Amino acid sequence: MCVPHGLTLRGVSGDVPGATISFSLDRQSRVTVELIDSSGVLVRRLFDGMLPMGTHELTWDGKDHRSRHLDKAALRCRMLVRLAGGAAHVVCRDMPLDGSARGS
Repeated sequence: MCVPHGLTLRGVSGDVPGATISFSLDRQSRVTVELIDSSGVLVRRLFDGMLPMGTHELTWDGKDHRSRHLDKAALRCRMLVRLAGGAAHVVCRDMPLDGSARGS
């Protein structure tokens, strides 16, 4: 199964938009990357599509799906990786707006 590795969050700040979400894939996969709030509600879908093997970066502008700037809030980055055969792997990372990141 394709398991994403090296999933990191950098530059997360409640004052300055431009958080970067970095990850690597060991093979081409369909990837969905979403930001969710502490209740599990979708805040923003950053990407949904095919990506080749390798390292990738996505940038979040600090806005929700309605283009509203978010106040300081606890968010999680959820990444779903799907293979052609239907197998899937989900990775979540806390995305506190103080710049640190923790995984689960």
